[in-house]
Amino acid sequence: MTLVSSLLKTYDCVQNAAGITVAQASQGGEPTDKDRDAAVRSTLMPMNHTTLKVQIHVTLDSEGNVVSIEKEGKAHTIIIPCTEKSMSRTVAPCAHPLCDQLQYVDKQIDGMRTEKYLTQLAEWKGDNTELNLLYGYLSSHSISEDALGFGIELKPKTRDANGKESKGDAADGVWFTVISPDGELVDLDRDPAIRARWQEYLAAGRSAKGHDMFGEKLYGQAKTFPKKLLPAAGNAKLISSNDSTNYVYRGRFTSPDQALVVDTDASQKIHTTLTWLLANNATIVGKQAILVWAVDGRPSFRVVDPMADTLDAFPAENDEDVVTDARMAAGTPYAAQFQALLHGYGDPSFLERQKRTIVVAVFDSAVPGRLGVTYYQELPEGEYLDRIVRWHRGVAWPLTTFVAIPGSDKRKPVDYVGAPSFIDIVNASTDSPDRSSDGYKLHRKLVERQLIETIFNGTAVPRNILMAMCHKVEKPMAYDDLRKWHRDLEICCSLLKKSTNDEPKRFHRTGKEIGMELDKDRTDRDYLFGRLLALADNFEGYVLRKQNGGKADRATNAVNLMGNFASKPATTWEEIWRRLTPYIQSQNGAPWFQQNVDDVMALFQPGDYEKKTPLGPLYLLGYSHQRRELLTNARKAKETAMSQETAN
Repeated sequence: MTLVSSLLKTYDCVQNAAGITVAQASQGGEPTDKDRDAAVRSTLMPMNHTTLKVQIHVTLDSEGNVVSIEKEGKAHTIIIPCTEKSMSRTVAPCAHPLCDQLQYVDKQIDGMRTEKYLTQLAEWKGDNTELNLLYGYLSSHSISEDALGFGIELKPKTRDANGKESKGDAADGVWFTVISPDGELVDLDRDPAIRARWQEYLAAGRSAKGHDMFGEKLYGQAKTFPKKLLPAAGNAKLISSNDSTNYVYRGRFTSPDQALVVDTDASQKIHTTLTWLLANNATIVGKQAILVWAVDGRPSFRVVDPMADTLDAFPAENDEDVVTDARMAAGTPYAAQFQALLHGYGDPSFLERQKRTIVVAVFDSAVPGRLGVTYYQELPEGEYLDRIVRWHRGVAWPLTTFVAIPGSDKRKPVDYVGAPSFIDIVNASTDSPDRSSDGYKLHRKLVERQLIETIFNGTAVPRNILMAMCHKVEKPMAYDDLRKWHRDLEICCSLLKKSTNDEPKRFHRTGKEIGMELDKDRTDRDYLFGRLLALADNFEGYVLRKQNGGKADRATNAVNLMGNFASKPATTWEEIWRRLTPYIQSQNGAPWFQQNVDDVMALFQPGDYEKKTPLGPLYLLGYSHQRRELLTNARKAKETAMSQETAN
């Protein structure tokens, strides 16, 4: 399949949820306007519908008389019918069929636009009671004039003596409610009968004229294509062929019809489904979106409980159930689990119970007006899982995370073995402290896309990411908190481990695989120097804590000189050793420490210690391995001493 065929197939699975909006409160209680707007943005649009921000509310009675006109302080978003042209309208006047801006529904504000609106409404209103009441009111009344009777002044566009234009209220969206004879409030934009009426009007008299380039029946050729697929790239289009002034089709074709023929319904299904998936399943950074979804899923049908009564065995299906089923059909639970697993957390056993085809795609709007597909991969369930598992096994490393303490502003460290999250890798490979800066966002986009390609193409960890992390952790004194440095060092080592095992010739000469534990027999020069650095760091830290009541008052010399150590290991080690001499003497020669150093020194191959060449990244693994070994031994010794003391 292709991206287009995957989107079309997905739409067929989830179309029963189109237009159903389920607003959930973000902080308990009733949903706010912000919650409702978020719900609309995550709703699957019905065919030939779009969204509109509205602020003016007009209510009519069952005779078509105005009951109230209100203007809200802040606009909210609703779902409205639209035409192909109005969906992607820009400057040229083009009316929506039902709800629209004030300038399209008030002849006193803009007669030309309102005439276009009324002509279109007259063509499709049919015998629908509410639509005929609306048509009668707007044909003979002005909303802005009637609003004065309710104490509201709606201003048209104006232009001052200097030619400066004021939009007034002309661009404010208007939505309508009709009170039925039995007192029921009918919001026209949400009325199922009106939505169905609009769809029937568009479908009337159509006949297929062959097939489009995607194999769909061609009822009418799409001439314009929707934008607003990504919030941060509002004008970006996935498909565009009608620009006759630039290099869209010129040089190959004489007309856009030769370049692209897409059925209008197919175009809407493609764009509607993609917009819905991006709103619900994607990880978005700036103008880039990483999207994962299951193509050929089906809603989970309930199993009737034979022991339940009728109400429990056959519950009425509400709107939220339909939406949940649709999201399951598109693999939202699956994709959410993937996103969690992809970002360093989650339970792989959930994924193993799923049998679907998964799409992994990356979209980016690198230039205004265009949304490109920078990565696309379809994966059978087994292969998809295999690649994720391979990544997690490859980068698995003892890591530390910090979790919030309930009822406190503080966070406590929690140790675990696993893969770092994408955002952890992003942060560990940049020096930018400002997470909102354009530079940071650009860096994050690049790293996340490269990691996606690494996982699903089975390629090596990109060198730019690896080297950026190595250079950063080689400067521990640049950190304001050494705990953050230790965290970044762990993340760096996790990717280094995978890289050294995937490309052994690039990093070391032994060809021996690197695990998560200290290898006491490994003779790589870089690895051994890293071990020496950890021994010196641990010993000096131990003495400092002993001399200062259990707390070190400064960084060790090993940490201070780490940058020099990487470029000039032998001479820097001699300097570190010289500075350690007073501490060794204070510990009666510290025979245990000197013995550990001697054991490492004995592993150097002839000539390796004296080499003038800088150390490779492998020394960081040696440092991390040796440091963790020493900390583990110290913890075990402390636990043994405490248990013996308790026993006595």
